[in-house]
Amino acid sequence: MCPNSRQLVNLYAETIGGWSRPLILTAAFVPMFSTTLTCVDGYPRALAACCSLIGDLPPKRFRQIQNLWTILAVCSASLVVLFFVQNLVQLLTFAAIISFMTSPILAYINYRVMCGANVPAAQRPGPILKTLSWLGLAFFTLMAAGFLFATFVHRG
Repeated sequence: MCPNSRQLVNLYAETIGGWSRPLILTAAFVPMFSTTLTCVDGYPRALAACCSLIGDLPPKRFRQIQNLWTILAVCSASLVVLFFVQNLVQLLTFAAIISFMTSPILAYINYRVMCGANVPAAQRPGPILKTLSWLGLAFFTLMAAGFLFATFVHRG
């Protein structure tokens, strides 16, 4: 257990009582474990489906693409944890940067998939939703640029 998590568990255990320590540990572990499973399984699966649809790839390639995304996700996450294990503030900053930087990319992938040939014409977004999508994409891009500016350029 890392020092910060031990401190958190001790804080709750001292307030509620020593009997609550196993309950607190379980309550802290289960969401982190389920989030890890979601990131290791669900995220690569969704990205593989998007890549397959956008690239119009045969179904047998889906598993290969999913495995590639899974390996990339696990390796990237492991490196991030190893690099930031001692400084949680830097970890949170890094996570925020990644979130801001990936949102325009994921929004564009979603737009491409929803406007692609795999979605029936009657179910594709109309002109208003397409315009709203592009405005949202511009908003995500501006927010990412603003966040990077505020984080790295304007530190005053």
